[in-house]
Amino acid sequence: MEKEVIITGFSNVNNEGVTLHTNVKAKLKTGHVKGTSMWVSWDKIGSALLENYTERKEVVELNELRNNE
Repeated sequence: MEKEVIITGFSNVNNEGVTLHTNVKAKLKTGHVKGTSMWVSWDKIGSALLENYTERKEVVELNELRNNE
């Protein structure tokens, strides 16, 4: 029986991404290497959380949404 992959922690947080730690060896959907820790960009995390959930907007449109001039 295969164990469920659980994120058990994180480290190395910076402006570009974060290293995630898991309970068992795992790989990202687009990855080929399995391990218990992997670096993930914030873009990939955001895409995984919000894909098909929100509409993508350009920066100019975001300024309008924020009521900035």
